[in-house]
Amino acid sequence: MGALMSVGINRDAFGDIIAFPTYAYVFVRSSISDYLINSITSVGRDKCVISQVDFCALHFNGNKFEEKTIIISSSRIDCFVSVICSLSRERSAEIINNRLVFINGIEAKNTSQKINENDKIVIRKFGKYIVGPIEGKTHKDRFKLTVKKYN
Repeated sequence: MGALMSVGINRDAFGDIIAFPTYAYVFVRSSISDYLINSITSVGRDKCVISQVDFCALHFNGNKFEEKTIIISSSRIDCFVSVICSLSRERSAEIINNRLVFINGIEAKNTSQKINENDKIVIRKFGKYIVGPIEGKTHKDRFKLTVKKYN
């Protein structure tokens, strides 16, 4: 994080950092990716090479998931964010409109965007999720589905 901030990147321009012994994934806004590739050549005393990787191509081998069942009233992204983050729909809409939600690596454009099984959803400051299968409906006609959260 220090290397990113030392080249003038604000904390709100990048998301999670997933570190491994010899490399790391840093989730950044697409508008600053070229700048980072050209600006950062070392982290601390160690030389580094930065390259852009498509989010959908990432494999987090060894990562464990926390799996839980949730109930949502519709398959809209604002509904999903509201339930998974324990927020009001209004606050969920703010998060989506502030460009903090990504579906399969693509920024969610509006609150009514639909989610599907196996979608990878990143909610900055809240985590990464994989939408599981719809397990049915409740007696109030709401969707019951399994969600995996990256730990």
